[in-house]
Amino acid sequence: MMSPVQPAVRMLLPHAVALLAVASSVGLLLQWRTPAGDAILVFARVDVLVCSLFLSLPLALELLRRGRSASLGISAAAMFCGWGSAVALMVWASSTPPRGEISEWSLVAIRGAIGLCVASGSVGFANLVARLAGDRRKRDQPQSFHGAIERVVSAWPRRAIFAGLWILVPAVYAHAVATDLQKALTESLQNQRIALAARQADQLSQLAPTQTIDGTPLVTLLPQLQQRRTQLIDQLATATEPTSLGELAQQITTLVQLERHDEALRRIEPLTRGANFHPVALDYQGLCFQRMERPEESMAAYRRSLEFWMSQPDGDAKRSGLVSGYKGVGFAARRLQMRLLEEQAYQQLVEIAPTGEHHFLLAQCYREHQKTRLAAEQFRAAMQQDPSMQSQIEAILATLSMDHFSCLSVPR
Repeated sequence: MMSPVQPAVRMLLPHAVALLAVASSVGLLLQWRTPAGDAILVFARVDVLVCSLFLSLPLALELLRRGRSASLGISAAAMFCGWGSAVALMVWASSTPPRGEISEWSLVAIRGAIGLCVASGSVGFANLVARLAGDRRKRDQPQSFHGAIERVVSAWPRRAIFAGLWILVPAVYAHAVATDLQKALTESLQNQRIALAARQADQLSQLAPTQTIDGTPLVTLLPQLQQRRTQLIDQLATATEPTSLGELAQQITTLVQLERHDEALRRIEPLTRGANFHPVALDYQGLCFQRMERPEESMAAYRRSLEFWMSQPDGDAKRSGLVSGYKGVGFAARRLQMRLLEEQAYQQLVEIAPTGEHHFLLAQCYREHQKTRLAAEQFRAAMQQDPSMQSQIEAILATLSMDHFSCLSVPR
């Protein structure tokens, strides 16, 4: 006697097998990487890959799990053709990487095609497994012409939704990832994070190869960053034991640029205490901890730096040391949600060095803390100190009055 659970299990079996097959395909496609190895070919990152493949599955199930579409022959053809086409597309993409003339929408279409091929192959494989497990699905009974039309009309809204999941949602997600990568890449370049910038540029080249970063086309910037990273790695590989503070500082800087923070910290440690103490080492220590997402330790290092410089006679060195220390404390306080300390740090920064950049940092702090009037004052002060920031700040000021109330359009 058949258990009532068995029909339910047999019904769910193809879906479970299809999910497992898609998950396995994710693992296989992860091996297709760009020449530098910093990005997944076509998909750039694993989250984009997972989004594209799994959101193709509902449409493939809709097309291949109903009636004659689930027959043995069609299922076998879907498995071989789907997976074979996906491999062929990846091989083609690896031999013709984006060079700037391929548009973002062309890549959306390629990702959609690969996703649907993988999903179709997975559903075809799942159908075959279900047949071997004893799932004998009844074929659809012959229908009249009007019945067939009625079935197609009733199915199209569902298929339209699945088609949207297949192509539109991954496209929107990939565009959002590309936008975030562009912003992050610009910030990495400003902070001289060469290794991180090279990785971000490689990933962005798989999503939006026609982008420009600060006026430089991505296809030009990417090889420059990769070459610079290689040079830094070679410098460390051939470097001898440092015989002076300057050589040691250069090696530490190179390690930080390559995101090798643990190695940098080991070399910094002897310079933070004892006879070899140097105050700049505390700033490097705080920076490393900051980039390693360890804000408590970063805060401690920057506070030690401030304590040292506050005890020194006035001069340019003291001013530079205090500026670096207060910046570090402000950033760490933000990560630790210590709002009052963050404001105090940036206020001290503006008092010591009232530049456009520092007024801008304080303004951003006030804005995040919902102190709109104070934020506007600091934004205007930043614009007066640095006129080159005018267009950026004017755009921010135009939105300040609507912050937190934009949905109601109530000015403040």
